[in-house]
Amino acid sequence: MQQYGFFIDTSRCTGCNACVIACKQYKDVPPGPAKPIRVYQWEKGVFPDIDVRALPIMCFHCAKPRCMEACEHHAIYKDETYGAVLVDPAKCQGDRNCFNACPYGSPQFLSDAPSEKMLKCDMCIDRLKDGKKPLCVLSCSLRALDFGLIKDMKEKYGEGAGKYIIQDAPAPCRDACPARVDIESYMDLTEKGEYTKALEVCLEVTPFAGILGRVCTHSCEIDCFRGRFDDATAIRETKRFLADYDASAGKATLPQCAPANGKNVAVVGGGPAGLSCAYALAQKGYGVTIFEQSEEMGGMMRYGIPAYRLPRAVLKREIDLIKELDVKFVNNHRISDLSEFADYDAVFVATGAGKGISLSLPGSDSKGIRTAVDFLRDVNTGILKTVKDEVVVIGGGSVAMDAARTALRMGAPHVHLVCLESSDYKDKEPMPAQEMEVKEAREEGIIIHDKHGVQSFDVANGAVRAVNCVRCLSVMDENGKFAPCYAKGDAVLRLSAGLVLVALGQCPSEAAYPIGLPRDESQRIAMRGNFQTEDPRIFAGGDLLTGTTDIITAVAVGNETAESIHRYCQGLSVDENRRMIPNSSRSHVEKKSMSSSCRAASERCKDFDEVCLGFNDAECAEQSGRCLHCGEMKPSAVIRRQQPKKNILPWNKEEAMQLWAKRHSENGEALPDVFESIKDVLDPEELPAYGRGRLMLRVSTSEEKLFYTTDDE
Repeated sequence: MQQYGFFIDTSRCTGCNACVIACKQYKDVPPGPAKPIRVYQWEKGVFPDIDVRALPIMCFHCAKPRCMEACEHHAIYKDETYGAVLVDPAKCQGDRNCFNACPYGSPQFLSDAPSEKMLKCDMCIDRLKDGKKPLCVLSCSLRALDFGLIKDMKEKYGEGAGKYIIQDAPAPCRDACPARVDIESYMDLTEKGEYTKALEVCLEVTPFAGILGRVCTHSCEIDCFRGRFDDATAIRETKRFLADYDASAGKATLPQCAPANGKNVAVVGGGPAGLSCAYALAQKGYGVTIFEQSEEMGGMMRYGIPAYRLPRAVLKREIDLIKELDVKFVNNHRISDLSEFADYDAVFVATGAGKGISLSLPGSDSKGIRTAVDFLRDVNTGILKTVKDEVVVIGGGSVAMDAARTALRMGAPHVHLVCLESSDYKDKEPMPAQEMEVKEAREEGIIIHDKHGVQSFDVANGAVRAVNCVRCLSVMDENGKFAPCYAKGDAVLRLSAGLVLVALGQCPSEAAYPIGLPRDESQRIAMRGNFQTEDPRIFAGGDLLTGTTDIITAVAVGNETAESIHRYCQGLSVDENRRMIPNSSRSHVEKKSMSSSCRAASERCKDFDEVCLGFNDAECAEQSGRCLHCGEMKPSAVIRRQQPKKNILPWNKEEAMQLWAKRHSENGEALPDVFESIKDVLDPEELPAYGRGRLMLRVSTSEEKLFYTTDDE
């Protein structure tokens, strides 16, 4: 069966409702709340930075429709030619099980009478048979809608149109997760209140639910199908809730390990990649020993991420889960030669990239200038107790944010951060740090000088005294390569500093390459593929191989390396039927429905207690209930997210403020058709969820449908 479906461009839809009216007239639907296609409209933000949205919703003719499964009378069926979900009025009893099952509100009823039969979008199947498109597509003058074979819609509108959900493929969230955590399953179990079972789904892949629930870069939310409509589901915070719930109120069961197979594997490096590899191998029946040069396991999770983001109790608890699988930990043991592992069946080298990259400018070796990663390591190990100097941090990533906020907590009187990129996340070159990190840093008093680069240092008596900065016009060249372009002339910004922290990335130190690790002529690790080196018994991965990544990618690398080691030890092909690990840092989450609440900035900047408080039961239930279960249902729709800079009707906030000023008389009194005070616009009271708040795709009664949709009949 070929599957046809709709393309929706939310940037082009202006909410004119021509599609709604055309559909109702063509289908002869009586006046009232029933609409086979609806257009929701809502606003976000505060004046003048508002975002007006319009969203057409019709039936998405899912490959596995829940409405069809819910109908006890078999009144709903799939058309074999176009894949349309159709209803047989003769069989429909009007019991509304279909409506309760559909997350999109596609089943419609003319009234709330118990015997009212259901009606819905049928793709205008009579028109399709004549070679015509559905009438809603024809009626859209701005071409916000299109229709055809769903795979053709994707090809026609390109990557910017987003993913469509392929038959027999996982949900987009799971597909985007480097570690392939079964997000759709644990969100479903969470919605049902089965928190322990939901956590056990995470534990099948990684023991780090609480860690990832706090510091994951959540690429799953970037591709969340719900985010194509309004706001992405808060997947990361939900995972954290599950881990925190289990720590206080329950005990999830770890995956059952296979019987011991008599083979032993050595893991060099106790960071997230090494720990994850050991966790996966232990489940497969291998004896695993991890060798770590530091006093404790965790790598950059322990020595790089501050405790206010990742509490040490959470880190210890989840690393200890790996011990429960009988993995042996050997700390304070530096490996310089792999020959000591001659008795092991395989070796995985994951020594990381713990060396900070310095700035190549005259004076960069002066006293008071050091890498941010070394600074964070000294703080997290207790070597550094206080900071009394003015601090300047150079860089725009998460490490830079961590260093700046840590310096403030250590007592620095002022902390400035200088970065090439823009702190406006709608800019084409935004900062690499997560938007929430930037927001929290500013709340705490970090002064961010975005779109600036360091030109020189002022040095006196061998110590840094100031940082001179110049305006950065662009970061990348036309080919997307890193090539900063600076404004000509003298420095435009001088920042006094006694401590400069450079956060420009990390690389492996020479000590990270033990003797016996195969290397090529350029001294890079000689790899065969799938993390296997030219010595088939030795495997390498993590930041040592790729450079600095994030924790969820390290987890994925560890898991994939464990699979390679298992295949090698069992005499199987290491390369057959393997998958690419998706890039988890390609974008930012544009829209997020809810973030966990935080401690007040005036309090949290004084200590290293956790900043974010996490979800409570009600918040977790709300977020898990927003999941559309697209991986199970396979909706046949390609939806392009709204792109504010490409809207058909652009919003100019400067012009809006000018118009506001004109709507007042000379004595300052408001004219009768506007707000009495600008405060009423700048600080609007929170409106119901069906207005400015989170969009609900399904409402409970036909009266609510009539009120919260937009056509006046």
